Amino acid sequence: MAEVLIGTIDCHGIVVKVYAEQVGADVQIRLDTILDPGERADLLGFFIDFGNDGGSIEDVVGEPNANMNGSDSCTNEQFDKFDFSIQLGSNGGPDDYNDGTFTIPNITLASLDGAQIGIRAQSVVTLDGSGETSLKMSTIANTTPPPPEDDHFAARGISHVILLLEDENGANLWVKIDDFGDGQYDLDDCLDEIQDWIADTYAGYSLTGLAVKQGAIASVGSAGTGPYTWYDLDDNNADVDTNAEFTAFWTLNKDRQGNIAGSKLDGSIDVVELCPEMAPPPPEDLLIAV
Repeated sequence: MAEVLIGTIDCHGIVVKVYAEQVGADVQIRLDTILDPGERADLLGFFIDFGNDGGSIEDVVGEPNANMNGSDSCTNEQFDKFDFSIQLGSNGGPDDYNDGTFTIPNITLASLDGAQIGIRAQSVVTLDGSGETSLKMSTIANTTPPPPEDDHFAARGISHVILLLEDENGANLWVKIDDFGDGQYDLDDCLDEIQDWIADTYAGYSLTGLAVKQGAIASVGSAGTGPYTWYDLDDNNADVDTNAEFTAFWTLNKDRQGNIAGSKLDGSIDVVELCPEMAPPPPEDLLIAV
C-alpha cells in the first residue's frame, strides 16, 4: 500500500507533515518537518489517541519531559491523554530530530483514521514573535487519500491555444494564447492562471474548452480540425475530444496552413503574461564594447 499523508501540523510556523504506510501487519510513520531559515524545532515525542476518545498515556516512558499533558500550544484544545507514545529525539541532545521513520506494530492504517496525533517539540525557535521554546502540537489523522489532481491536458508541444469562452446565454468568444516556447507543456499547470485572467478580462464568460495548435515538438491534431487538438475539461487527457462549434469556426476561418488568423478572434494574450515558464527565454543581451 502506498504512503499516505495523514496529517499536517502547523503551529507558530513550525510545520510537520505526518505520513503513514501499511507494511505487512504494521504501520510505518514518516515525519517531515518544514522549517524556514532561522526556525528550529527538536521533536521529542510522538503520540496517538486512537479514535480521539482519550487514553491513559501523557508522556514517554522514561522521558517525563516528553509529555503531552495540558493543551495544544496553538489551538488551546485540552488533551485527554493518548494510547501510544514513542520517543523521537533526546532531551537536550546535540542533534535536533526533524525527520525520521519509525514503525507502530500490529495496527492497520485504517485504525489511524480520526485519531488524534500529538507531537512534543523542544528547543523551538519561531519567527512569529510568539517566544515559544516548547510546543505541544496536534492534528486529527485522515487516512483517505486525496482525490487525484485534475488532468485535463496531455503534455505536448504548443504553438498557440484557442480558448472557447461562453456566457450564460450561450454567446461565444474565441481568444488566443500565443508565443509558447519550444518544449512539452501541460496546460494543467497554467489552468488556474488562465481561469483568473478570463474572470478579470471577460466578465460573465467561462472556459468551455480549448484547442491546442502543435508546437515545435510535433503532435497529432484531432480529426477534422487540421493541426489543432480539442480538449474538453473532462479530466481525460487521453481521449480525442471534438467540439462542433470549434470545427465550424476552424473550417470557416482557417488559412492555407490550417491556422486561425488573429483577425478572426476576439482577443489574445502572450503566454508569458500568464505562465512565464511556458514562454520562450528572452534573447541574450548584446554586449557592446566601449
